[in-house]
Amino acid sequence: LIVEYGFAKRLLNTKRSLALLLMAEVDISILSMVPREYFHPKPKVNSSLIRLNRKKSRISHKDKQKYNYFVMKWVNKEYKKIFTKNQFNNSLKHAGI
Repeated sequence: LIVEYGFAKRLLNTKRSLALLLMAEVDISILSMVPREYFHPKPKVNSSLIRLNRKKSRISHKDKQKYNYFVMKWVNKEYKKIFTKNQFNNSLKHAGI
């Protein structure tokens, strides 16, 4: 799939909800850059050739809505509404962060 380069980078940015939601179902990789000079008329931005490989979902169908809710809260830095301060600190400690 050919997409705008900035969009391709956003698909891989785990600080964005779109990337986190897609990564549960799809392996995403940037295969190559496609210079804007390859198109006519020439766009203002470069493009990327990306590969999307569907994989078995890591999230059960039953938990999909909960996962989406969690991702949106996390990305919007609303984790204080999900975890208490102690739970959050223990999670970071457990993850080695």
